[in-house]
Amino acid sequence: MTQFFDGPTTRLRAAISGGWGVGSADPAIAAVAIPAGRWRPAPSESPAEGAIFMAGSFDRVYTINWLGQRDFPTPVNPWQTTVLVRARCSIDIGYVYGTALEVGGQVNLAAGTGETVSSALASVRERALSDARRIWRALNLSTLLANTGTGDVDPYIYAVTQVDEATTQDLGSGRLLMRLPLVVDIQATNEAYDP
Repeated sequence: MTQFFDGPTTRLRAAISGGWGVGSADPAIAAVAIPAGRWRPAPSESPAEGAIFMAGSFDRVYTINWLGQRDFPTPVNPWQTTVLVRARCSIDIGYVYGTALEVGGQVNLAAGTGETVSSALASVRERALSDARRIWRALNLSTLLANTGTGDVDPYIYAVTQVDEATTQDLGSGRLLMRLPLVVDIQATNEAYDP
């Protein structure tokens, strides 16, 4: 058995950084799918603002932070076979800024887009918020998350909603954090999920 959020986390990672849906025969999925490697998952889901992100491994590294969950839209009857859960999470992504001489080798460019080190560093906040929009566009298509090739589809993500504005925060020392707040609606079997 797995923990409740293992499946949803795996699906979100597949959509954000695993290239899930790229080349899909479904034109709606192909239009929003994100190429693999544009963003990279953080080691051990460490907080993005933490010291674990060293120079060279911070730019476009992300974490998925589960912040809360509850039965939705009403409390669960213990005899129901399936339940609906509304969970809150944030996707936090790190960015570097400074001069090309200082941080140019640390910038994770979006391949195939024409992005350059100088353009990335010239507009770091715009870059971060544009990335938030790109991720949101993909996650907003529920069919992209229906089955990300990860096998098990329980719990199943049936909707993702952005609940507040994406924001940026200057962490100092040439690092910026973008936070994308989301609500993830999940359908699951009504059983115990244990590690």
